[in-house]
Amino acid sequence: MLDVTYGTDASLYLAFESSIGALPGTPKPKNIAFVSESIKGARSLGQNQALSGDPNPLDSIPLRMTAEGPLVLQPGPLTSALMWRWILSNMTPDVSVPSASTFESILTRGKALSATVDVVLNETNELVKRVHGAIVDQCTIAVGPDGFLQHQLTIAALKTTKETVVMTGDPVVDLTTDEPYHHGQIAESDIIIDGAVANLSSLSITLNMNADKTIYVIGGGGYRQGLGRQRAAITGQIRAYLTDDTLWTMLKASEYHDVSCRWAVDATHFLTIQLPRTLLQETDPDVAGPGALMLDFQLEASKDEASETAIIVTTGNAEDGTAYAT
Repeated sequence: MLDVTYGTDASLYLAFESSIGALPGTPKPKNIAFVSESIKGARSLGQNQALSGDPNPLDSIPLRMTAEGPLVLQPGPLTSALMWRWILSNMTPDVSVPSASTFESILTRGKALSATVDVVLNETNELVKRVHGAIVDQCTIAVGPDGFLQHQLTIAALKTTKETVVMTGDPVVDLTTDEPYHHGQIAESDIIIDGAVANLSSLSITLNMNADKTIYVIGGGGYRQGLGRQRAAITGQIRAYLTDDTLWTMLKASEYHDVSCRWAVDATHFLTIQLPRTLLQETDPDVAGPGALMLDFQLEASKDEASETAIIVTTGNAEDGTAYAT
């Protein structure tokens, strides 16, 4: 009888590459829990249009491959450090926090950090979708009054292949036991703007890396030869209740603010996202009925010269740096 493959059979391994599309001699795969993925390699077909004396079609050929799609996670303290190293392409120990397990990632110059991703559809049937040269093109984090903190990644890659064996390496780091952050683990406040607390109903921040996905060359087999980093954009949407004048007084044109949000399980297991130079959209609420007054507005972040970045992500957990090595 056919052994039907289910999503419950699936697992996902990620190993950082030494250069885009190339694993190091001994890769270090990380097994992570995920919600869903749809990273697909797809090729259109080109039909030979030549006339040959009869109505039969001539051979078609495969054209360019596009490899991209969403990867959705609900990361906790262990996985969030891995994800933000991948998203921002760097990670350094944060010496300002007295912990060997505290790391900082910022958006800076340099090539995008790429990874090989194995999506194991069924280990019994040995069905493995391998994604080569995968980078994070876009990331949206969102949280509301209910549920978990979602990381919705859009992945761009060089190509995908169909394999029958999962990548091997040393060590294989298992992060699947990571407990995800949820709405109840927002520490101290929903959001801090210039040190002042604002109570939120929902928050969404999107980092768009605007990857250059057009790098195809003659003789390249139809595969992308690289993925360039272009100018990033950081935007967000916030919905807040009007409980005092904290946000009211900050929504003034041409004034930049330091916006920070922190999720924490305890003092050493946390995720902090800081936008040190942020412009808040000037907007007015409306009275739609007798209920509470809501304030919906957008934000845009830009490079802060003192921090030399537009975003600072700090993570803390019980792992040491070797768990996130290339």
